[in-house]
Amino acid sequence: MSPSSAEEQTPEKQFAALLAKMPSAQREAYLAQLPKKDTTKDAIVLPQVAAVQVPHLPTRPVTAQPPLVRSVSVPNPQKVRVDQLAIETLRAAFGDHIPEI
Repeated sequence: MSPSSAEEQTPEKQFAALLAKMPSAQREAYLAQLPKKDTTKDAIVLPQVAAVQVPHLPTRPVTAQPPLVRSVSVPNPQKVRVDQLAIETLRAAFGDHIPEI
């Protein structure tokens, strides 16, 4: 697989292609099962603020240690639920053999 075709085959594009292959009745049934998106946050417009030039950044004290970064992966239960619903709906539409893209 060439690098350009690997970039074109993102999971989102593969999923969109699967949706395009579905008959309209299956697609409507699938879309009806998904939760509606909350678009209220997208409608908020923030005011523009003028940029300010900072003459120089403050110097770190010599004794300062770099911050200790600890990251813990925490699954998002809502995303897990939506993903599982998408998989179940695809299985209902295509059976156990979901077509490759």
